[in-house]
Amino acid sequence: MFEPGAIREDRQTVAAANEVRLLCPHCHAAIYVPLGWSCSPVIRQQKISAAIEEHRVLCEAAPPEAQRVYRIDYPRL
Repeated sequence: MFEPGAIREDRQTVAAANEVRLLCPHCHAAIYVPLGWSCSPVIRQQKISAAIEEHRVLCEAAPPEAQRVYRIDYPRL
């Protein structure tokens, strides 16, 4: 018989993520940002901002001044 709570899946918090995946809405490219194990929230945001800025310049599907809303995933390793 099924016991409630017997099946569960552990999830880590966003702060424990080792990597962030950003998906561009224009070219649908995946941008991976490695964070490291002890990354502070400030450093994490700086790394994500730098990756977004770099992709904004390199994206061929839209001009650099185009508005973008990236999908942010925290893939499991």
